[in-house]
Amino acid sequence: MISRVASLLRMTPPAVEPRGLLFSSGITVPSSADGYQTGCIFQHTDGSAGTVLYVNEGSVTSSDFQPIEAGSFQSGIVVDAVAVGVDIGACTTAGVRITGATTYAIDIATSGVFRMGVQDTGVDLVTAYPFALEVQCEANAVLTAGATGTSAGIYARYAIETAQTNNIACVGIFGKLRPKADLADGNHAGVMGWVEISGTTELGGTGTTTTAAGSFSVIAPSTLDLSTGHLNGVVVDCSVDDAATITGTLTGIRLKSSSGCYGWATGILVDLGTNVGAALELSSTGVSIILPQSTNSAASPDLLGLSITASGAMTATTSGDPTFTGISITTPACTCTLDTIVSTGLSITTGTIVQTSGSMTSYGILLTGGTITSGTSIGINIAGIWTTAIELVQAVNLFALPADGTAPVAAGSYEVHGGTMVKISVAVGGQAYYMLASTAPTTQS
Repeated sequence: MISRVASLLRMTPPAVEPRGLLFSSGITVPSSADGYQTGCIFQHTDGSAGTVLYVNEGSVTSSDFQPIEAGSFQSGIVVDAVAVGVDIGACTTAGVRITGATTYAIDIATSGVFRMGVQDTGVDLVTAYPFALEVQCEANAVLTAGATGTSAGIYARYAIETAQTNNIACVGIFGKLRPKADLADGNHAGVMGWVEISGTTELGGTGTTTTAAGSFSVIAPSTLDLSTGHLNGVVVDCSVDDAATITGTLTGIRLKSSSGCYGWATGILVDLGTNVGAALELSSTGVSIILPQSTNSAASPDLLGLSITASGAMTATTSGDPTFTGISITTPACTCTLDTIVSTGLSITTGTIVQTSGSMTSYGILLTGGTITSGTSIGINIAGIWTTAIELVQAVNLFALPADGTAPVAAGSYEVHGGTMVKISVAVGGQAYYMLASTAPTTQS
């Protein structure tokens, strides 16, 4: 009979031993009473909110019934060692919903990882739910620095506690976009960060406050000894196979602006001076560009270390004095009391020239002028005060000028020099003067 009743109730038949009740009810909650097993459930029929259901935390000889309240469990669900702790099937709204948590809604202690989907069998995304993981949070109070000095929508800290001896990349946050089908027009990225300013007309702070869509820092103590390898703020690696066909633009770092928006006032700001003490005596390079080697049999590649062009014409109509400067270099003020100081605005060193056939030309500086309709065009303008305007250490020719009859060289017959003579026009204070040159100069007595 007991087994039949238990079967109808979908429960295990109660054991006769040990003695004591497993379920009970009444208008009075037993206190230090005998006859209730540990874990016995008591329904308080005369109770109210928070005092209607109790569990015996005492013994069978001396009960200690404590109320069971919503949210009073230290662990709402306790799962022992099983293959699958919680298996949630098809849900129309939410598989798990947590409301009212004041600390950690989900807390994975010191073992286990969080996984969504598996490789090549990922979580399906649809138009209504385009995000596999969506985090919506708000700072609705004034925050203090706390232990990290940071508040974040998603925070990840990956501590390397054991020396790594295998070739493996350790990454705090890893993002990968793997197109296995064609993509339409859009902004596609492995990792993307936005600063979307709305609801405020200005960003507060001080002159050193920095707001950025992406911010990276390298932090290290004074005991760091970087003797090998690279320590970088940002690395952009190109792993495109060298047999790939590239007819579009392949760019390591691209700075652009959206239609109808401001362009960057400063494209790239490299500040290696702020907060760096002069007494550190550090060697420093603002930008280092290393171009690839080039051995060619049929192609005609262009290797450009730095390319600066204007997107369109610069026009002044009614007022204003616009200027265009491709490269602006300001050398520091120098005070030398001992040893030697060398300050160079622009240093160009050409490579070794070997020509066995064909034609080869190596330019230290190549200036190519455009069409002049009116106005003034100057190839090199040396302004300011110089002790020596041009210093020439060694050269086969001082100048290589065009042929006779091409400005500024004019052919003619003059009295001072022998052979074929030409005059070279030189403007001094706006007035035309001439230098004479000949193929057979003579000494005038």
